[in-house]
Amino acid sequence: MYLVFRARDKAGFNRGDVICHLPDDHQFSNRELTNPDWRIIQCPLTQVEAEALTAQNDNYQRIWGVDFDSTVITQQSRDWFNDDTRTVPILQVGEDGRATLNATAYMRETL
Repeated sequence: MYLVFRARDKAGFNRGDVICHLPDDHQFSNRELTNPDWRIIQCPLTQVEAEALTAQNDNYQRIWGVDFDSTVITQQSRDWFNDDTRTVPILQVGEDGRATLNATAYMRETL
């Protein structure tokens, strides 16, 4: 499962919001892969987990966010998230990465 995250606050999304989730066979365009406002992670999430991360409230705001500044996330992954050059356009994570995403997800206070 691919997760497309917002890298900075913009267009009604906050940093760490999942913009969308896509199946593993999705083919990204060069424009998608190089968008400095997005970060793409491939992670073994279930459909239910991915849908929870894209759930929104009545004001169309995401209910959940992921804290990419958390020290639970490796320094290498935090550096990747903050790198606007997109040298590595997709971060692939395994079960450990899945557990980290779940551990750093938080419910937004402003619902």
